[in-house]
Amino acid sequence: MKRLLALVLVLAMAVTCCVTASAEENNNADLYPGTTEENTIVVDLSMEPTSINSLSGTYSADFKIMNCLLTGLCAHDENSNPGPGVAESWDIAEDGLTYTFHLRDDVVWSNGTQVTANDYAFAWKMAMTAETGTEYAYFLYNTAAILNGEKFYNGECDWEEVGVKVLDDYTLEVKLAAPIPYFLSLMTFGTLFPVNEAFYNEVGADNYFMDPEYTISCGPYVMDTWTHDSEIILKKNPTYFDADKVSVDTFVWKMYTTSDTRLNAFKAGEVDVISLTGDQAVQMKNEGFVTHDFVEQTEYHILFNCEDKYMSNKNLRKAIDACYSRSAYIAAILKDQSQPATMFCPGPVAGFDGNSFRDAMVAEIGELRSAEADEAAAKDYLAKALEELGCTVEDLSAHITMNVGDSDTAVNTAAFFQENIRTVLGIDITVNSMTTKALSAERNNGNFVLDFSGWGGDYNDPMTWYDMWETGGGNNSVKFSNADYDAALADARTNTDLEARQKDFYTCEQILAEECPISTVYYRSSSYAISGKVTGGYILDTWQNNFRFATVK
Repeated sequence: MKRLLALVLVLAMAVTCCVTASAEENNNADLYPGTTEENTIVVDLSMEPTSINSLSGTYSADFKIMNCLLTGLCAHDENSNPGPGVAESWDIAEDGLTYTFHLRDDVVWSNGTQVTANDYAFAWKMAMTAETGTEYAYFLYNTAAILNGEKFYNGECDWEEVGVKVLDDYTLEVKLAAPIPYFLSLMTFGTLFPVNEAFYNEVGADNYFMDPEYTISCGPYVMDTWTHDSEIILKKNPTYFDADKVSVDTFVWKMYTTSDTRLNAFKAGEVDVISLTGDQAVQMKNEGFVTHDFVEQTEYHILFNCEDKYMSNKNLRKAIDACYSRSAYIAAILKDQSQPATMFCPGPVAGFDGNSFRDAMVAEIGELRSAEADEAAAKDYLAKALEELGCTVEDLSAHITMNVGDSDTAVNTAAFFQENIRTVLGIDITVNSMTTKALSAERNNGNFVLDFSGWGGDYNDPMTWYDMWETGGGNNSVKFSNADYDAALADARTNTDLEARQKDFYTCEQILAEECPISTVYYRSSSYAISGKVTGGYILDTWQNNFRFATVK
């Protein structure tokens, strides 16, 4: 237990990027003072959310809006550490298997009804109900290890046997199948946010959180308007229990589809916070503008559909993985400080001792992929694949497609891989560019051969990376299945020797490299432009944008 508690403290001290005003940054106000609306911040959301329903949302844009409208049992503080949210305190059993949350009695929904322990129990029950269709069901029964959660999801037990008990209106007891050292961090995550059962039933599951009239809030903001594919306007929630700490009255989320449109809008004073491409970050710095740059816990990769008639072949997957240079991709497409992803899990993720998990893994097992292309190996893998599959390069060209988004970066990305695969392997793939919502739907339905995608950690532990590829996992869109991988992951879930647990993840990483269900491409480094109007407390971190503490001039 001492080692478990030590990891809890390590995770609590994990540092993220906290943006506060400085004398140098105040010069930004002279260059780009920001929007003119009083006590309002306009933020680039980049895309239409796929779903802001906490039971079904999966994209970062989805969770950014959820984090403004809802509050978990725990909430991130000014330094992005988990602290009290709707739960003002909690008790943890000595064995780490039972958490008893004590909720505040002054938290109300925006329709005036009380927020109670049942709102969390109902939300978690719906999330672990197979018919609900949430991709994050595993997050509760595996990641959070709620007792008997998976049995309930599979229809093998009743809800009364699951480790979630409402003791009274303001007391929730949660029993776990195994100690989870990062459990309190999970309580800040959107899938575990509350659902008002009466409101959910009144508006219906299909309408819930689809438009302003179907949303209800217990967070710092309420939804005012939602012009789909254009903007979402949020207003300060006067009934929020921590309303005295919320300074900004209005948040406007704009959806810009191209980087040039986004930057032009920023320079014209139409938006206060935007993401920048590498070229744009250099351009802004050359103007004397202070940008905010940080390395994220985010990795991008090519997904290989392991159930596809051709991509089910490991050697074909490895041929594509070896045929391109990760360094060249960053230099040609991103032009920023992103790093080649020679492993799946990125550097900022904390290991058992608080240091970089990835650095420790590389020291133990070495780099598993090269940052550069290995054309000879790629051609050897292809020759083996053609023999095993009994097909030709022409057959592959007629079949293989790559699904990508519709942003300018996504289109350029597709062109890069299309050219490398054609030049090195002689396979002329077809590119399918589509909206993010359509891309997500095709991926979830298994309607892809190759898909360019990314993953950002949901919390600061390697488990949020490796449980993705577990057999039958909700986010395992490639349908990868490996018994040794599943066994290592299962051991990591119950292993109280945290150093040995970390080596279970090394095993997972080695299997991913050998079986190649994905081709890891890069770890993202982000740059943001923030107007001179935003003066303090705006936090850019790994898991969410924390707007509760933002202020304006």
